[in-house]
Amino acid sequence: MSLYACRPATFRGADIEATEYAYRAPAEIDPGLVAFRFINHGTVPHEVQLFRFNPGTTLAVANSYLAKGSVPDCAADAAGNVLIANPGLTAPERVLIHAKSGELYALICQFRDGPGKPPHANLRMVGVIRVGDRRR
Repeated sequence: MSLYACRPATFRGADIEATEYAYRAPAEIDPGLVAFRFINHGTVPHEVQLFRFNPGTTLAVANSYLAKGSVPDCAADAAGNVLIANPGLTAPERVLIHAKSGELYALICQFRDGPGKPPHANLRMVGVIRVGDRRR
């Protein structure tokens, strides 16, 4: 009988910070396991919907979708994640992704400040994170 020791997976952390109505996040991350933390420095609640664009979506196309405040289902991976944080707080959860070279991830906030108010995405609270090439 042989026993194998399990080694925990190693990952890097990356912060996504929210203000009114913008994200501060890395423009590019290296491939591998990445744990995203969401911090709201704003004065209203915010979310970050974090999802991968489908293969073949270019950065220009991704940005054009986000500029409109929404991404069609056909352009996005069906799996995605959402982190929510109230003003001045950090979401207690993290999102762990296995990033692969060339992938693009969207950041978008669809919260509204009240009835009849536009979604934060329409106020340009969107972003894209690109997965680079480790060989750089």
